[in-house]
Amino acid sequence: MIFNSLLHGFKQTLRMKRMIAIFFLTNLLMGLLVMIPLRNMLNDFAGNSLMGESLTGGINWDFIFEFFNNNSGGIKMLGGLIAVAAMMYWLAGLFISGGAFSLFLKSEGWNGSIFWSDSAKYFGRFFRLWLWSIPLFVVLYGIQFLETGFVRVVFGSDPYENVKFWGNAVRVGLGYLGIIFYYVIFDYARMYVVETNTRKMRIALKKSILFSVKNFWKVFGLAVIFFLVGILFLLMYRVKASFLSSPDVFVIFLLIIVQQIYILLKSALKLMLYSSQVNLYQKYFPKEIPIETVPIESEPGNVSSELSSAV
Repeated sequence: MIFNSLLHGFKQTLRMKRMIAIFFLTNLLMGLLVMIPLRNMLNDFAGNSLMGESLTGGINWDFIFEFFNNNSGGIKMLGGLIAVAAMMYWLAGLFISGGAFSLFLKSEGWNGSIFWSDSAKYFGRFFRLWLWSIPLFVVLYGIQFLETGFVRVVFGSDPYENVKFWGNAVRVGLGYLGIIFYYVIFDYARMYVVETNTRKMRIALKKSILFSVKNFWKVFGLAVIFFLVGILFLLMYRVKASFLSSPDVFVIFLLIIVQQIYILLKSALKLMLYSSQVNLYQKYFPKEIPIETVPIESEPGNVSSELSSAV
């Protein structure tokens, strides 16, 4: 079943080239928001030639430390800019995810009017859904600290070095798994909101938790596959980038091309994940009547019961 969903996600994403471009441009614009001020700061500090020699030949820690020591004010400003860019990137991703889930759930090709209208329609609801999900994130992320308590109970306050090493590895692994499962629940809750048109985010989150727990191995296994593929893409990018470490203009141009290909693959991978998850959702999530399809001709006494059954 997971393989069928993967294949479905791959085929459907290939038909959404314009949506891939939108996700790619969102990544690119947010990256430029940080990189342009950083580039100007480095140029003012070292000049074009020295900056190129210091940064294209690998990590020059002496250059980096000297830059930090002499630009403390600029670094603080850059840190604030990175935080703002990260928040804008997350909000932009949350916005366009509404259009993406809508098109995938409708199983249609690209439709710009539906994409942008549904992105705007569900953005406020998705933001409220995120607020509702914050306690869930805290719980799932906090699972990793069970390892700390287990080690302290079994091995005391000063365990052996090998226990510390493997304990840290287990804690990091549990942290990542908790984050992945949180995003799984958040994604299926967004699908529920789009399909049923509900405005009750608490109900959407509850439905998604129940669905994700009931179908744990399917939904979690699918998400882990995409997580591992993302790690593979990152490793491939790092290997390619390591061979393109030269101040030569042509090499720098090739490095920029490789970076953009990596961002493009990440964007396509995210959409493949969304499409594959929608396929699982449509096969296993209990069907519910969208609110807008509830008959309005019913008597007043029956309307509330019909609406409550729909949401």
